[in-house]
Amino acid sequence: MYENLSEEELKKLTYPVINKDAIITVKLGTGYVKRLQQALHFLVKDKTKEEFEQYKKEAEALKDVPNPHFKEEWKDHVTTLGLLINTVEKSAMDQGLTRNATYDEIMGLASKV
Repeated sequence: MYENLSEEELKKLTYPVINKDAIITVKLGTGYVKRLQQALHFLVKDKTKEEFEQYKKEAEALKDVPNPHFKEEWKDHVTTLGLLINTVEKSAMDQGLTRNATYDEIMGLASKV
């Protein structure tokens, strides 16, 4: 779309930018939430138990820090996806869109993702 424009022409354009203090309401379907969960699983699937335990300790230490950053990039991405998924799940619960499922049901649902 913009590849044929010169730098001078690009500088004359305006671009939509989300306000820094914006709280955005988004509707997400279950399929998309499952894809977020898959992405999170993909990020952690090759991590050792020790690596994940270390991540949890670091995350706990940074829990009160606004916009925390980790030394290892994967931990930032895990935190971002985890917070997004938790926010979506809490919203679903608040709206009465959840049900209780057994461990076996959850594992069966996860394998179908």
